[in-house]
Amino acid sequence: MAAAILLSHSCNKRNLATLAKLSEHLAEPELAIHFHVYHDCEVLLEWYDAFAEPMTLSGKIPENKVREFAKILKMQITKESES
Repeated sequence: MAAAILLSHSCNKRNLATLAKLSEHLAEPELAIHFHVYHDCEVLLEWYDAFAEPMTLSGKIPENKVREFAKILKMQITKESES
């Protein structure tokens, strides 16, 4: 069984720029399998099996920001039904 490595980093310009640079030269599974973004202990983004499965965003993020984000990543938006 392969060993899992958990890395936790602050989300700042420098770290995001480094991640973007790495993504230019690595296949998606080499970059990360799961992405999670938190703000004040609240989950803003969950992306299990990143690059293969849908990304889940917090409903607290304004829809216009979600649309901008999806456009940058060339992803489609699908809303979950509220039950």
